[in-house]
Formats: sequence, C-alpha cells, structure tokens
Amino acid sequence: MHYEEPDNKPVYYREESEFIGDGADFLVLIPGDLKPSNDQEENAYLIKIRAQLDYYKLYVKNYLIVWV
Repeated sequence: MHYEEPDNKPVYYREESEFIGDGADFLVLIPGDLKPSNDQEENAYLIKIRAQLDYYKLYVKNYLIVWV
C-alpha cells in the first residue's frame, strides 16, 4: 500500500464550533412566558431551577439556561 498525504487528514465527528463558547453539555430552554416581570423574582426563579437541575444532573455535566 502506498502512503499519500490526503490519507493522513484527521476525521472530525463534531464541528469545531461545538467546542467553542459556553462549555455547556446541554441547554435548558425556558419559555419566555414563564419569565418573571422583575429581576428579584427572576433571580429567585432561576435559583429554584438551578437547584432542581443540580440535584438531577450528573456532576460532570454543565448546562446553560436560555429564555426562548
């Protein structure tokens, strides 16, 4: 078998853009209709959401909460 330069190209199973950025393993999408009207209520709501997520997720997994 004869070696050729194109045979030595790496094989990528994921796009490079998937490794750049927030480092989240999964996204938590929350409908915008559930977003509280003021910052204090929103912070309290996010604390409750994070508490539930941290209880059930694997320790090594990271997430990002996004309002949609």
